[in-house]
Amino acid sequence: MLHEILEADSAAVKRRSVPAGSVAWKVGAFYATCMDTTSIERRGAAALKPDLDLIAAIRTRDDLVRSFGAIEAQAALTPVAAGSSPDAKDAANTIARLSQGVLSL
Repeated sequence: MLHEILEADSAAVKRRSVPAGSVAWKVGAFYATCMDTTSIERRGAAALKPDLDLIAAIRTRDDLVRSFGAIEAQAALTPVAAGSSPDAKDAANTIARLSQGVLSL
């Protein structure tokens, strides 16, 4: 059912039979863009170049910290997440937790 909705909205966007900015247009345009593998393959990793350049420029600990801040500011992604959680062996205790980064709010 979801696939049918996505395909229908995408086709409506291509036919221009749905108002620009409407929910159907947003869903259809997003889906069509994601499914356009020809364009994605043609562009390759070009969209990643600024991020890869940022990573390549890291030489010091301060550079690393600055790069984390830059990534957080532009993409709301944190390379490393820190928090607290119940101890898996003793839920009465709360322990520090480090994990791979996640989307942040």
